[in-house]
Amino acid sequence: NKTGNTRPVMNMTAKPSFRLALGNTLELDISESYDPEGTPLNFSWTVSPEQGVSWDEPGVGVLSAKFTTPGLYTFTGTGLDEDGRSLAISREVAVYAPSGWSSFTEPILESHWSLENVFIRDGSTPTAWYSLNDRSGKLTMKLEADSAMPLRLSNASHPTLLRELPQANNWVLQSDVELVTIQQGAFNAGVIAELTNNGVRARYSISVEDGDFLRAHRITSNGAIQLASLPWADKHAVLRLRLIGGSTLSFDYRLSPGDWVTLSEQTVHASRPMTGGIFMATDNPQAVRTEFDYIMLVDPSAASPAISDLRITEIMFHPADPLGSEYLELH
Repeated sequence: NKTGNTRPVMNMTAKPSFRLALGNTLELDISESYDPEGTPLNFSWTVSPEQGVSWDEPGVGVLSAKFTTPGLYTFTGTGLDEDGRSLAISREVAVYAPSGWSSFTEPILESHWSLENVFIRDGSTPTAWYSLNDRSGKLTMKLEADSAMPLRLSNASHPTLLRELPQANNWVLQSDVELVTIQQGAFNAGVIAELTNNGVRARYSISVEDGDFLRAHRITSNGAIQLASLPWADKHAVLRLRLIGGSTLSFDYRLSPGDWVTLSEQTVHASRPMTGGIFMATDNPQAVRTEFDYIMLVDPSAASPAISDLRITEIMFHPADPLGSEYLELH
């Protein structure tokens, strides 16, 4: 027989997911957590930051939240058993404005995307092409084995999709990357951003490299400098770049939904303009095919959609006001 008292086993699920558009309702559930000794658990919640979110508990172990500001929110659920043992589980939720979401479900890219060294697939055979039709809801990018397309800043030949990043001190740029054909070689596929660091133009990336690693790079006119590396055997990775306070750039990867790890942090002293998106590169001529499931930009400075939900509920044409003012009541 077991003796002693072990901590609860905690589990958290999310509906619709651990990322959602501003204006939607999030539901988190830890009710399936349990005490190995069989005693009932008492549940409690905390949220950080507290601004920009309102929440309640519609059921035991269930939290419902709505957001007024895009951002990253950490939700922590704690289970406490009858013997006083507790365990907490934390998951991060990304909330984005509609303008920050590219799902690749439409036949053409949104107008805010610009292309570098890549062309839409149209029956010809360019060195690098992309398609939104090969697989539904995916952007497929293919590099042919015509020439090397190394990761560099000056005279770059590798393909990149870029959009403007917000004129703010905080943002998150995230994508879901999957290798489709070649699993090993001399290539990169991931998320990239360009900014000015102390007056010097540079690009920063986090990517699946060679099919064996996750790596962070700084790319300048002198070439690509490796900042951090982690063995990675999976052909799939969810990656992001995160600017914090305008001075720290974090290179992150996802272990599981809502559970993130930082691979590297760099002091950048970022200045504008900034751009970011997805990219591929090869050190040697080789055919490489990658699928990107989405690109998400989290911009806390984006306007709340609550403005579009305002309705006129009362019009007062002759109020008891000596100035003769007229009023509209909005709800």
